[in-house]
Amino acid sequence: MIKILDGDCPDPAVFREGDTFYLTYSSGPYYPGLPICSSTDLVNWKMETYAVKDFEGKEIWAPDFFKYKDNKYYIYFSGAGTNWVIWSEHIQGPWSEPIDLKVGYIDPGHVTDEEGKRYLLLSGGHIVPLAADGLSIDLEPQNTNAYDGFLSVRPGVFARGSGQAVVSEIKYRKV
Repeated sequence: MIKILDGDCPDPAVFREGDTFYLTYSSGPYYPGLPICSSTDLVNWKMETYAVKDFEGKEIWAPDFFKYKDNKYYIYFSGAGTNWVIWSEHIQGPWSEPIDLKVGYIDPGHVTDEEGKRYLLLSGGHIVPLAADGLSIDLEPQNTNAYDGFLSVRPGVFARGSGQAVVSEIKYRKV
């Protein structure tokens, strides 16, 4: 095994933009939080910035990190019994202050349906529709019973981080 990052780097979230891969991971109680690293070969990583400078003593867990079709970068994460989102127009920042989505559960995963509607998949098989800008929820979470969160997978459902999930016969795609 090749060690590529030093330290404790749980819950990594990686996406590719052009020839560059970007990664962040849970930072727990440590600040600055949500380190952002870049690599062109997935072996050698360069520290770029931290997306969260301060978070009032709250912990940060299980991020989902991507660039959306609006050319903004988003990170959804769990912490303090709710889920949060931050965004930036540039990978190096500045990043927004954390926005409380006021929705429980853990392990957020951003997906869209074929029409482009945004959702968060959450632990326990919950799904919550997001506003068009992704910065608030449209409705309360619904339990789809289509999958058991991100720990186990039923037939036709892909694990967290795969970029796709099928929920109640609807295909969602991570973008």
